[in-house]
Amino acid sequence: MAMKIGEKIKELRKAKNISQEVLAGALGVTFQAVSKWETGMTTPDVSLIPPLASFFGVSIDELFDYHVWENEKAVDEICSRAYKCRHNDPIEAEKILREGLKQFPANENLLTVLVYTLWALPGRDSDLISVCNTLIDCATNEGVKCDVLRFLAM
Repeated sequence: MAMKIGEKIKELRKAKNISQEVLAGALGVTFQAVSKWETGMTTPDVSLIPPLASFFGVSIDELFDYHVWENEKAVDEICSRAYKCRHNDPIEAEKILREGLKQFPANENLLTVLVYTLWALPGRDSDLISVCNTLIDCATNEGVKCDVLRFLAM
């Protein structure tokens, strides 16, 4: 997921039909700063993110073009693709999941399916232990943590 906040700022500014100068004045920055954001040369300071979202009447997620529901659907699709080939071609399933983890790092669902996939691959104990440890560190679901501990115990 490439961050394109500058493009989003430009889109929102044009939708509101205001100039870079007007936006800059409202935020207390120069119009050159706004121009640099919109061209991708720089990004706004983190302290300006809430005022930017407020100015445009959008959430911070919207400002960053981050859509939780769409991401959850994408993760579900990746898990489904991996699950379909997990028994016939676990190497392909692992490849699908690892690619998914590049897009959604430390995603609990992807890591859980990866644990089950690695379990089926002989000689991959160190990879399995590594993924289990990652899940123990970052999982929010206690049931997932219990499953992972069960895998480690076996």
